[in-house]
Amino acid sequence: MPDALEERLSALAADLHVPVPDGLERAVMERVATTRPRRRWRRWLAGLVAGLLGVGVVASPVGAEIRGWLGLPGVSVTSGDPVDETPAVPAATGSPDLERAARLAGFTPVVPSALGAPDRVEVSDDRLVVSLSWTTEDGTVRLDELRGDVEPIFWKTADRAERLLVSGSEALWLPTAHGVTVVPDGGTARDLPSRPAAPTLLWLDGDLTLRLEGDLDLAEATRIAGSVD
Repeated sequence: MPDALEERLSALAADLHVPVPDGLERAVMERVATTRPRRRWRRWLAGLVAGLLGVGVVASPVGAEIRGWLGLPGVSVTSGDPVDETPAVPAATGSPDLERAARLAGFTPVVPSALGAPDRVEVSDDRLVVSLSWTTEDGTVRLDELRGDVEPIFWKTADRAERLLVSGSEALWLPTAHGVTVVPDGGTARDLPSRPAAPTLLWLDGDLTLRLEGDLDLAEATRIAGSVD
């Protein structure tokens, strides 16, 4: 387990206090501390976090403040101060060649029919992330896609989050501008620059974790997410 992630889990065990039945919190934290890493361990941890959310880690379903460490496979989210800067969503770089992206990344990128064919398609240097972007009347909309069994690549710091379901799958909505650091394969979030990110919807689609960013409200973001082919 990477040192940075281990530190975050240790901090969670030390700082997380929720109204749970006697003995449950200790049992959960002991399992976090003793479970050995394996290919699908993040799915288990996502389920654990979801369970904790259900007993009070998130105080309310809308605009709730993040308590401790949350996230989805491939994404880490921690609580932090609001971002004052105005986000500029970066467009993907590269031709709109989805077949080439699939060959490089080893998985077939999904496309929301609500947005149509992407204007640009980019594959990260480590071939772990496929990014699609569209130029709309409201600015750039970006969709990052990665397999859910990789180490966290997107490290986010946000002041609010809402847990919800998208097409029956777990999702997390970050409604305000927040910091995001993109970590290369095998790296850590330390000493890497971050940028202000626009409102973002994170959700699971099969084995993929999807990250939709743009000048969107929740209704529009979930409409786009629900149209993924």
